[in-house]
Amino acid sequence: MARPIDIVGLSASSATLALRTYAPRVRLPFRWHEADSVSGPAASFSRSEPR
Repeated sequence: MARPIDIVGLSASSATLALRTYAPRVRLPFRWHEADSVSGPAASFSRSEPR
């Protein structure tokens, strides 16, 4: 199985919405991280699978 790409962006961003809409259409596995979350995107990546 392919590893998912990480999409980091603001939920209100049109660019983020475009990526989050496009990825499933082309069956691209992805994980979305909110850029302005309380814990921040760095915390999300620290919990990600090892590369």
